[in-house]
Amino acid sequence: ARGNSGWTSCRLWVWDLFEDPNGSRMSAYVNMWIMTLIVLSAFVGAFVETNPPIHKEQEDLWFWIELFFIANFSIEFLCRVLSCPDCKVFWTGGMNYVDLIAILPFY
Repeated sequence: ARGNSGWTSCRLWVWDLFEDPNGSRMSAYVNMWIMTLIVLSAFVGAFVETNPPIHKEQEDLWFWIELFFIANFSIEFLCRVLSCPDCKVFWTGGMNYVDLIAILPFY
């Protein structure tokens, strides 16, 4: 039971880190980081999509930029999935599917 409570405590800490931006300073920073990445990835995506010649000239650069965003979003999603207190409730949230659909095409 002792190890179990440590694991439970860790899971809840990770969950709160991503799901409660007002819970701690670190949680606020993590959520600010994720929101910044969302805005930047949308801007970069729109820029690349509307300027195909730029994408073709720098395909490797755009691949690594996309990989950076996908890696961050994948880690965030996996942390939330693995730490969620109730998987049934987690998978009934529509935004979780939006997150999953956003990262799956890369893989």
